[in-house]
Amino acid sequence: MVSKSGVKDSTTAIFLESAYFNPVYIRKTARRHGLNTDASFRFERGVDPNNVIYALKRAALLIKELAGGTISSDIVDVVADQSVMEYFPVTVSYRHINRLIGKEIPAETVKSILTALEIKILANTPDNLDLLVPPYRVDVRREADIIEEVLRCTATTMWNRTEP
Repeated sequence: MVSKSGVKDSTTAIFLESAYFNPVYIRKTARRHGLNTDASFRFERGVDPNNVIYALKRAALLIKELAGGTISSDIVDVVADQSVMEYFPVTVSYRHINRLIGKEIPAETVKSILTALEIKILANTPDNLDLLVPPYRVDVRREADIIEEVLRCTATTMWNRTEP
């Protein structure tokens, strides 16, 4: 069977489609069918669903600029599940951070790390942090995931520091 898709020198019309795929579904489907492709590898790690339209516009503009194309229609945006576009709430306890890491991490260091990771701090009490995790961080959904990120960043700092 010969595929009739693809771009050749004679191509005059291209339809661009840009989509967000649920990383869990991609991973499960790839595993079930034994299809471990470059695309499944990337999509099962998650992408920012809020960049789908930007990526589509950028591709169209590159085709216009580099190949002399014309943009012939408006973008049609269909969102099946609006929740994937939203920040995800997580509460983390300072006590749990210190217990799981095995070392006391100053609250200001924790907050600095989370801010640098673009995790929004909604509320800060002496015991807890209420957070909003960006939608592109599909790997950060539980308190343990937040603690892992703090550990990863503090470990990097500790390993790069030279003690006298």
